[in-house]
Amino acid sequence: MKNILKLIVSILICELAGVAGSIFTAPAIKTWYASLNKPSFSPPNFVFAPAWTVLFLLI
Repeated sequence: MKNILKLIVSILICELAGVAGSIFTAPAIKTWYASLNKPSFSPPNFVFAPAWTVLFLLI
């Protein structure tokens, strides 16, 4: 039981670090990303949120 608690706490610490980073970068993404010269094969904007959420949770 003690190892499971350590695992959960470790995962929560990592997730909170990611959330903290996203809080500081989220306001700049709208202007920064829109100004990039993207290639024609770049996926549409609505794909990024679910894709990165899944990838982030799998880390």
